[in-house]
Amino acid sequence: MKKLKQKFTKVLVAIAAIGLLSTQTITPAKAKINEDDVSYAKKTCVMVIDKVKHNYKKGEKIVRPSGICNKYEYGYYIKGSYGAQFNIKGPATYQVKYSGEQFVLGIPSNYAILTVYTTDTSKKITGKYMHIAKDKSANVYKSRNSKSKVLTKVKQNAKVKVMQVKGNWVKVKANNKTGWISRKYLVDTVTVTTNTTKNTNYKTITYDLPDYLNEEIVLQKGQKGTTKTTYLKKYTNGKLVSTKKDRTIIVKRPVDEIKYTKK
Repeated sequence: MKKLKQKFTKVLVAIAAIGLLSTQTITPAKAKINEDDVSYAKKTCVMVIDKVKHNYKKGEKIVRPSGICNKYEYGYYIKGSYGAQFNIKGPATYQVKYSGEQFVLGIPSNYAILTVYTTDTSKKITGKYMHIAKDKSANVYKSRNSKSKVLTKVKQNAKVKVMQVKGNWVKVKANNKTGWISRKYLVDTVTVTTNTTKNTNYKTITYDLPDYLNEEIVLQKGQKGTTKTTYLKKYTNGKLVSTKKDRTIIVKRPVDEIKYTKK
């Protein structure tokens, strides 16, 4: 018994040490995010990996994400015998499977949701719809200058119509306004995560009413449950091209109703 207590004490000390260490170091990232991750993550970041500008084989520069994730993570494009890949490295080291994929990034004293977009700036985009790849929203300016008047803001993933391209600036139509936006914030494909909730019914379990009772008795009232289903909606040049069911989780389990009833 004494040895068992000593082992248990060592386990508790080890757990406490791990907990202390996690507040001081970078926590490993994961690709699949859930509701808990969203509630814990107080920050959001965005990274756009360009097939042209961030080509690892050609010696081009790597790209870093926005905001708090900037100094911990980087991304690049590479093409080899195994095929073409968009990759991110750092606390989160993964192959990016689709434009708009999200990752949970553990950083000192915080968590962040990192959204990674992929693009190819060699493609012609005039006359096409493109999507906003900037955290939360992007400004549309009156002229090709970030110090000029902001005509409107366009939310992340929303579409804009491209009217003209001049260097690193693009003239777009958005929210019934026409103005200029930086080319680096535009991608042709995004995948947006959406959730739907659904109530699930409970079961009713009945027992024969005892002889000394003459009224139906409900011992436990039934309660409906709730499930949440996550879908990945892919948009290309402003059009919805596919909807894929990602996962379904149980938010609240149903409670069975139990009662005594007559035969």
